[in-house]
Amino acid sequence: MSAQGHPGRSVVGASIAANKRKGIRADVMCICAQIIGPWLASDLITAFLAAEFSTDEDFRRRVEKLHAMDAEG
Repeated sequence: MSAQGHPGRSVVGASIAANKRKGIRADVMCICAQIIGPWLASDLITAFLAAEFSTDEDFRRRVEKLHAMDAEG
């Protein structure tokens, strides 16, 4: 729980903050230790690291939009 008593709120904030960094998009996983136990966290991290980026046109187009947003400021 965050200091305000809202579970997961700090995870959402961490994810938003990470994605505001230039060049970082969807390559960040935030896990709340007070909600997700160590075994599930381990499984999630293993799956996250083993995942492959889709090269489908829809995803490439979205990534290009994010690169354009980064270039603008």
